Amino acid sequence: MNVKVCNKCGKIGLDQLDFQILTDNRYGRCYYCTICKQCVNNNTTIWMENHPYKKREYSKTYKEIHRNELCTCNKTYQINHKSTINAKTARHRIRKKNNTITLTIDQELIRKKYYTTCEEMNKKLGRNKYEVDHIIPVCKGGSDNPDNLRIITVSDNRRKSHRNDYRLLDGVDIRL
Repeated sequence: MNVKVCNKCGKIGLDQLDFQILTDNRYGRCYYCTICKQCVNNNTTIWMENHPYKKREYSKTYKEIHRNELCTCNKTYQINHKSTINAKTARHRIRKKNNTITLTIDQELIRKKYYTTCEEMNKKLGRNKYEVDHIIPVCKGGSDNPDNLRIITVSDNRRKSHRNDYRLLDGVDIRL
């Protein structure tokens, strides 16, 4: 029987799956280190907190390399969790329906102008760089009133997500 001992926390175990053997070739030396999975997870979490930009780079390259596998996983999830997805969609529609307000003709024209301006800007660039954003998200009670709309970059809109974040990261905010 092969007993393993974690070099970091001292945990003793027999199960090979609970431990990971790490090698290090830095400085011309080679040594082996046995670490339990809990210590590996803790080290990974600390590293991710200290290196957010590298984490983003690794995440991008991983997604590029494993694009087909990720698409398959997403499709499988959508097939297996149809009822959950439908329920979320229904809740969103109900929230939006409850938040609808009657707009005056002028307000409706301004609202449409936001969307057409955004489309025109994206056509000029040849890609989708801008989106119409609800300053107060629909899921938080926001409406389609022109006072609640603005045109911002797609990346800012994704980072903002459903938060009431009025600050912009790229500094592009177009109000009509």
